[in-house]
Amino acid sequence: MTTPQFWSTPLRYLRWASHEKPAIFYSLVIGATGPVMLVSLPPIRRFFGDVDPEPIPLTYPSKYRRLIQPILRSMLYVVFSSLHDWGIRPANNYFPP
Repeated sequence: MTTPQFWSTPLRYLRWASHEKPAIFYSLVIGATGPVMLVSLPPIRRFFGDVDPEPIPLTYPSKYRRLIQPILRSMLYVVFSSLHDWGIRPANNYFPP
């Protein structure tokens, strides 16, 4: 029996490949389910009540940040307001006059 050609008889070729070359056939079947699961699994997860986890923080929370940040903000405000008084306008308007 000759090997069936995929493009002429695809179902016959898939049946032949599942018997003669099962490792390659089933690895392709499992690989083909990846894009299908990428689209179908998130709605199924949400249907069963699974929620996405909170994002991982990128910085370490510090008590000093809460103390120092308002001081730095007020210092920058003083600097930018004095620049505004001198007629110098910064490129970005982070701190209004």
